[in-house]
Amino acid sequence: MRVEEVDQRISSHEELCAERYANIHARIDKIEALLNKFLWTLIIGFGTIVGTVIINKAEALELLQRIL
Repeated sequence: MRVEEVDQRISSHEELCAERYANIHARIDKIEALLNKFLWTLIIGFGTIVGTVIINKAEALELLQRIL
């Protein structure tokens, strides 16, 4: 093989690797964003449930005090 052919093959290989790396990185970024949204949804949902339980418990205690 000539030196020019070797340089061209190396250059082509580097371009292919760079493109693959960019694609993998883009996919990882999408997965990370999806997991971040999922995590915040879980946190907000759990907080809403806890808040609802606390409010209902307070209302139940208030109602019980009115009855007694």
